[in-house]
Amino acid sequence: HEPILIDSGPTGLDADGVLDALRQASPDLAGFAVNYVNIRDTLNLVTRVRRDLPDTPLVAGSHYATFHADALL
Repeated sequence: HEPILIDSGPTGLDADGVLDALRQASPDLAGFAVNYVNIRDTLNLVTRVRRDLPDTPLVAGSHYATFHADALL
């Protein structure tokens, strides 16, 4: 496995750009940092990733994911 980081903040990628990068990477696992500021955008992106990469396991982390795990599941 070779980890890669796709950080939309400093790269300026929108959701389409992140999704394209994930498609190209064809990851074994995709992780998302979820917080109060990005929750809606992240959930929308995760929905698209789940649709486009259905066999890729998804994980969520950070404060929001920790304290609201049941709601995210």
